[in-house]
Amino acid sequence: NRAGRAWLQSHPIATSVLYGTVASFPLFLAGAYAVRLQNDLGASKSQFGWALAAYFATATLGSFQLGRQIDRRGTRFGGLVAAGGGSLAALVAGAATSHWLTLGLALGIAGFSNTAGQLAGNRILASTVATSRQGVGFGAKQSSVPLGSFLAGVVVASLGGGVPWRATFLGYAVVCALFIAVVPEFGGATQHSNDPPARLGADRPSLLALALGGALFGSSGNALSVLLVDALETDGINPRLAAAALAYGSLAAVIGRIGIGLFVDRRGGSGYRELTVVAALGALGFAALAVADGSVVVLLIGVGLGFAAGWGWPAVIYLVVVRSSSAPPATATGFVLTGVFFGAITGPPLFATIAE
Repeated sequence: NRAGRAWLQSHPIATSVLYGTVASFPLFLAGAYAVRLQNDLGASKSQFGWALAAYFATATLGSFQLGRQIDRRGTRFGGLVAAGGGSLAALVAGAATSHWLTLGLALGIAGFSNTAGQLAGNRILASTVATSRQGVGFGAKQSSVPLGSFLAGVVVASLGGGVPWRATFLGYAVVCALFIAVVPEFGGATQHSNDPPARLGADRPSLLALALGGALFGSSGNALSVLLVDALETDGINPRLAAAALAYGSLAAVIGRIGIGLFVDRRGGSGYRELTVVAALGALGFAALAVADGSVVVLLIGVGLGFAAGWGWPAVIYLVVVRSSSAPPATATGFVLTGVFFGAITGPPLFATIAE
């Protein structure tokens, strides 16, 4: 336990990536087992979609308050909530019998624990990583989301149909329980537990603007990742090419998040200008997708820009918050994360409704 905790304390960027991956894994595991879960639980596609929505709903509702508590109690508190909540969520999912609402409950717990892991990782990077390396740190941490999706796919593909999905969830619960024993602390709490929670104060207008931007980013980015294959196949693209485009886009997102963070580090400054450029490039990617009309070259440009920039913004938006806000890091990023998760809930249904 001591050796594991010591290693994590000496590698804050790796720890923040681990927090993000562990915390987001239940959602992607459910996605990888989507067909089997629907068949075994007797759930329709719509009901399964509502169960997934529970994940983002609790993440949205818990972001700001969890951020304040992590600033008061320290990063170890966030890590314990992430690991403990992930273990509980997996146990509830593994015990699901014949109703999709049980899965919704499990994913609701997972959404709350995911927020704790993400915000604890933000505070670790803000308090322990040198300013000159925070951009690449946030880029690497935010790459934990596509990394979690990749790992879930690898786990399910390697286990195949021989291992029941319940056993996989229970195995994940054991991993989370073991992780609880090595969760480290970085820097301690910024306040005593009996002090009043931190307030945003004069930072509120700029953080509100970033939260609104995060909602728009989150809505478009999530819609892109969820609806890309459906959109391409509807336009007559070969299903294999559509799936390959999604894989290419996911890789572009990982490279984009780390690359954008590294670029911001080298330029210095608050990151506002880089965030604006990333937004513009993402918009160009969406525009290219809108006019691709079966052209593979335009499609590759659109998917590349759409994922690398239009889905690469998490590498810089939290860096902007940390560098420009005087509020404690978990509190400030938790406020902005509320907008991001709100966009994740509303974006895909809105885009799908417009398309339909």
